[in-house]
Amino acid sequence: MLLWDHNYDVGIERIDAQHHIFLNVIAEFQDVRQQGATLEKLEGILHEVALYARYHFCSEENVMRECRFPCITEHKNMHYQLLDEMNSRMLGMREGLCTPKDVEDFLVHWFVHHTAEEDRKIGEFILAARRVAIEESPG
Repeated sequence: MLLWDHNYDVGIERIDAQHHIFLNVIAEFQDVRQQGATLEKLEGILHEVALYARYHFCSEENVMRECRFPCITEHKNMHYQLLDEMNSRMLGMREGLCTPKDVEDFLVHWFVHHTAEEDRKIGEFILAARRVAIEESPG
């Protein structure tokens, strides 16, 4: 079961709060899948995952624009790729081309890799910029 780990913290409250919610929805999918939920129930949760991911990505991209994150284009492209893969997996599960466990593994990998590695770069950039601003402020 996917549980929160301090390695997922990026240090930006807005992003971290959203990551907690995102993790909880993925954990719900894991839980109901392991309990043998119907395909309809699993698809409903996956729809929630997809909608929340779109919201979160939009919010995260606004943060990146605001702080002038230098790798915003690359990061946005990762978001598009993750959403495309999510849609493909959802369709594949519906058509019997992949199992709910395959989808679960994808979601866990997505969350762990993208949050702990890629999103952390945003947090490090913003926190470094804040430190510089404090050091350069008079007084």
